[in-house]
Amino acid sequence: MKNALKKFIKPIFAIPTAGVLAASIPNAANTHSHNSNMGAHDKSHKKDTHTKAGVTVTSAWARATAGKASNGAAYISVANAGSKADRLIAVKGDVAKRMEIHTHLNRNGIMRMKKVDFIDLPPDSRIQMKPGGYHVMLMGLQKPLKKGKLFPLILVFEQSGELKVSAEVMSVGAMHGAENHGVHKGH
Repeated sequence: MKNALKKFIKPIFAIPTAGVLAASIPNAANTHSHNSNMGAHDKSHKKDTHTKAGVTVTSAWARATAGKASNGAAYISVANAGSKADRLIAVKGDVAKRMEIHTHLNRNGIMRMKKVDFIDLPPDSRIQMKPGGYHVMLMGLQKPLKKGKLFPLILVFEQSGELKVSAEVMSVGAMHGAENHGVHKGH
């Protein structure tokens, strides 16, 4: 298994600028890598991809919310197959009053969420948002997120502009999106 992962996960070396350190440091819950075989891993998502200017989204999903929870989280997989760097700078939508890009940081053994202003997408790289890592925080949900439902998200990239996708709501404890249909067309 380790050898198979090494094929897809190679570290990115960069010197982060002040204020964006959290967005530049990958952790074990995120895959943020250079990958010359970028398409090989995503064959099951081929029909459900959304691409614009070299940036491809292959999965967008959220966990269902329990009870009357007013906050939730969405997760996306983004790849940059282009020859130029890009950045995910915002996520918009009407499912919540406010959306922010967050990550989790371990400070003295305590996991804390931290807002980040952007996530860098160097050429030939991928970011995998997962529980415990990068995510889109949905604050002030308009209504509970129910399993099986879809809601639109607009991803805003510094170079590529806006890309609209649909997030599928999975079960309350889900750790990943649906394998063959994490992003749906139609929104």
